[in-house]
Amino acid sequence: LEVIEAHHFFGVDYGMIEVVIHPQSIIHSMVEFIDGSIKAHLGFTDMRIPIQHALSSPDRLSSSLTGMDFAKVKNLSFELPDLISFPCLDYAFEAGRKGKTYPVVLNATNEVAVASFLNGEILFLDIPNIVYEVLSEHEGVEVDDFCVIKGQEEWAKSRALEIIRKLGR
Repeated sequence: LEVIEAHHFFGVDYGMIEVVIHPQSIIHSMVEFIDGSIKAHLGFTDMRIPIQHALSSPDRLSSSLTGMDFAKVKNLSFELPDLISFPCLDYAFEAGRKGKTYPVVLNATNEVAVASFLNGEILFLDIPNIVYEVLSEHEGVEVDDFCVIKGQEEWAKSRALEIIRKLGR
């Protein structure tokens, strides 16, 4: 979902978006400029600061969080995503590239599948299968008003719930 957000928020083509796994969750985003330099947003593994920034931008508000102690961080590591074990990243790129209502369906299906996992109704590894099945059944619709989005969201959630019921876990 963050891939789709980056595309829309920053007007970046999907072919220019790269994903790396950062286990320490300190770097939240990086931007590489044409001269090869990189700027990164670093912060605690706490979403309060990014959310606060999104709500107050371009202003900066004070926070109750203390500054980061880089001596305690020790290292920042990165690895490529394992697309075999975690295929939803590919599904997000595909939904984003297809446009129309595919991102809506991806998001709605993901919401239902993750909630069902958290409620113990499905296994973690069922999530990508459910997302894949709903996306592959979906026929994208051009978004010309909010009713289209709401209708496709409801369809995706309903279809995901049907698949989950059939799993009967």
